[in-house]
Amino acid sequence: TLPSHASLFTGLLPSEHSAHEGIMYGQEGMVRRPRLTADETIAELAKRHDYRTAAVLANTVSLRAAGMRRGFDWVFKPLQERRFELLGEWIRRSTMPMAYDHVSKPGPSAYRVNELILRYIDSIGDAPFLVVGNYAEAHIPYAPRPPFEGTYTEPSIPDWGPPEYGQSEELMTYLEARYDEEILALDSALAELFEQLEARGVFDRTWVIVTSDHGEAFGEHGLTEHGTAVYNEVTRIPLIIIPPQGDELEATSEAVSLVDVTALISGVIGETKLGEGRDLREGDGQSVVRMEYFGNPIKLSGHGPLATQPGRAVAIGDRKLLTQGDRTELYLLSDDPLEEENRYEEMSDSVDLLTPELPDLIFSDTSQETRDFSEDEKSELQALGYLE
Repeated sequence: TLPSHASLFTGLLPSEHSAHEGIMYGQEGMVRRPRLTADETIAELAKRHDYRTAAVLANTVSLRAAGMRRGFDWVFKPLQERRFELLGEWIRRSTMPMAYDHVSKPGPSAYRVNELILRYIDSIGDAPFLVVGNYAEAHIPYAPRPPFEGTYTEPSIPDWGPPEYGQSEELMTYLEARYDEEILALDSALAELFEQLEARGVFDRTWVIVTSDHGEAFGEHGLTEHGTAVYNEVTRIPLIIIPPQGDELEATSEAVSLVDVTALISGVIGETKLGEGRDLREGDGQSVVRMEYFGNPIKLSGHGPLATQPGRAVAIGDRKLLTQGDRTELYLLSDDPLEEENRYEEMSDSVDLLTPELPDLIFSDTSQETRDFSEDEKSELQALGYLE
């Protein structure tokens, strides 16, 4: 969550912006915050061009690093309406990881996020704006509500038995259905937001971008959840870009990156590219998509041993090379989007082409801030599954 948002805000890889370490790797656990070290953020760029800037966050981990608020006029973190339930979420998380039934999520609903986004836009008149809305429906704990609950399977939790539940096919099917129902609920909320923007005459003159910070694993490659690997189930995310009237953007099936989205936004705002990505309005180019994962020692239990190992990957066109732990693998994504057939041995030309493009994955602890999290912050991180 954190390094992906930081990359979107800066156009840089985690090794370059530094907003990734400390939160997972401090000796005392998740008690220290990393610091964003990028020279400029997309919000600061927007401010330089007289934009109004705001962020509305359902998952506050997205701004947990020092410096992530740089450039925002207004950052709003709606509280979970019934905060006492966070303790219950942590207990459920400790005893039934990923499996939830009829529980409250530790954050606001998409409709509350919509409400605050619209309130902000209404307050600034005709001023140009950059608004970031962060939604948590498609994030653990999965707790879809009617009418979406039960759309894909019965909502009752299966009996997963002994601790190897993490790889139980029955449980994975249940959780994936809950996840899909949460996405369905989010789709509905976004439709409502777009309708409200249209009613205000804003939608047709605004670049609207829908994307994500990560995907979710349900047993693929022996992994669950996110923050575990550089495989597609975690790194291949939605990207929907709706240009304003009068602008066009070609659709593509090739790999692109969040840093390319940064380049697009910065180009729209100031006609100067921020970061290392490719402005996606340049339809004749090809992105070099680099991925970094620093390994997570607390993710071992229930998420797969590979989750503790650092990994890196690069994708160009439909070819992707990845290394993690003792694995080095090459995939032809056009034929194998689930990354099931390793072509490393038979496609040596692609290996030679992609290997120099792998990111450096530089570890550094010089950017850490030493402030401890408050008890409320720790409770929220526990409820969201970042701290066991």
